Amino acid sequence: MRRTLTANFSAEGWVGPESLHLQNKEQELLNFLEEEENENVRRWINQYVSEIEERVESARIAEEREDF
Repeated sequence: MRRTLTANFSAEGWVGPESLHLQNKEQELLNFLEEEENENVRRWINQYVSEIEERVESARIAEEREDF
């Protein structure tokens, strides 16, 4: 179930810097987390946010190299 949820939530496209896109996505999840009561969903959000944070760092490094 978690893999399916992650896959569905990750299937997307965007225009502009990847780091900005990921930061917006992270904020959306954190906003959702504030009102979520299901512990399994909360656990998934926290795990996914951690993964996004790592991706943001990688994206920033790549963007700096590309002089985005």
